[in-house]
Amino acid sequence: MRVALCDDESYVLSVLEDYFQRYADKNGGDFSLIKFTSGIPLLKYVEENNDLDIIFLDIQMPELNGIEVAHIIRKKDADVKIFFLTSIIKYALEGYKVNAERYLTKPLNYGRFQKELERVIKALDLENKDSLLKRMMRAYLKSIYLIFFISRRLDEIREFIQKKEKY
Repeated sequence: MRVALCDDESYVLSVLEDYFQRYADKNGGDFSLIKFTSGIPLLKYVEENNDLDIIFLDIQMPELNGIEVAHIIRKKDADVKIFFLTSIIKYALEGYKVNAERYLTKPLNYGRFQKELERVIKALDLENKDSLLKRMMRAYLKSIYLIFFISRRLDEIREFIQKKEKY
């Protein structure tokens, strides 16, 4: 699972990295963490790669704040799960405009982090299973169509042969 951590405080990035390691040690999971100290390199990464599953995004950052960064990301990727990190809850309503998963308040708490990470991992698993089911269903329908098409062509060939035998 590819996860971006974006916060202008290196301490917060270290705490999140430790939390992911702790979670993986206890529960398993393969997390590829990519750390950013501002929104601009994160936006560049999303533009070039667009392969993130989850983003932990600080709201109060220099240059572009997290809400602005999330708006830009949503134009490129509607599915990535975004968690806002903040010590100020007044931004909550803004976060819903970019379909944020949740807010994690600073100082961060491992129990809350674990609960929210488990919830989003389950949601991603369901989305992946749903996507697999849809692909399987499309393949099944294509197979049925192909069988129907071949059957029709065989009927046409039989009719043609029968007509030729009559003459």
